[in-house]
Amino acid sequence: TFGHAVSANDFNNFVDKTIASNLPPLIRNASSLYPEARIPSHRFELLGKFAWQNMEVRLTEGAVKGLDVVPERSGSCTEPMEFMSGMISVCALDLSKLQVTYTAQTSRGGRKRFWVDVRITSAKALITLVTHGSRPYAILATLRANLLLHPIELQTSYDSDLDLESPHQIKFVREVERYTRSELTKIIKGSYLRVLKNTFANTCFICKRSS
Repeated sequence: TFGHAVSANDFNNFVDKTIASNLPPLIRNASSLYPEARIPSHRFELLGKFAWQNMEVRLTEGAVKGLDVVPERSGSCTEPMEFMSGMISVCALDLSKLQVTYTAQTSRGGRKRFWVDVRITSAKALITLVTHGSRPYAILATLRANLLLHPIELQTSYDSDLDLESPHQIKFVREVERYTRSELTKIIKGSYLRVLKNTFANTCFICKRSS
């Protein structure tokens, strides 16, 4: 098509340029994602050996920040293959620049509110792009509906004034990270994916000026 052999590098360049120019303004126009995506409150209990050691924790003011930051491509897109009348390639996006914050409230102690930060150390989303020549002198590329999210790896830190006994520390971090993974997955596969689709909507993959 247009005498051009489509390569993985063509998809690499297309993804980089399209996301860099289109994604940030679209995110900033989405009130559910910018300046942050809200995470619902979450209540859980840390059980001790004895009943008096139990502690109730409530995570509030949960927020995912950095969704408007351009995600870097992780490695090269796959070598394109023929698909129907066009070409198909899979590309990985690195979403590790996202950050999640909470305020924690507990049922014990004098001070009731503590900060909790969750850093995303690894989060890769696989997107599938398909080209099609639906316009004269142009090949377009669209994002298919599916998005495969690799296991999300997290690192949690919290206010040093949040006094947790050793067994409670491990349980607290595990529950915060379990809940964060669940909510992040909903956001990425929901409203974030919808914006990603719009990012690639009607974008020119290969263009040639008419003579």
